[in-house]
Amino acid sequence: MIGTIVAIIVVSLAALYWYKRLFPKSWRHLLTKLGITPKPAPLPSSSSSCGSCNGCDRSNGGCH
Repeated sequence: MIGTIVAIIVVSLAALYWYKRLFPKSWRHLLTKLGITPKPAPLPSSSSSCGSCNGCDRSNGGCH
């Protein structure tokens, strides 16, 4: 009985994994419908050519 339950859980998790991999757009839509929205990736700051470099010297045209 326990073996059957474990097998059902493993098969269900595998099905979810492959659904997510094969249909990413539908997966995101499903998560949005359920109210579980994934965090968007942070966008890099394009205002500085050096990014987060503390030793940026713009007079020389670059970092360090």
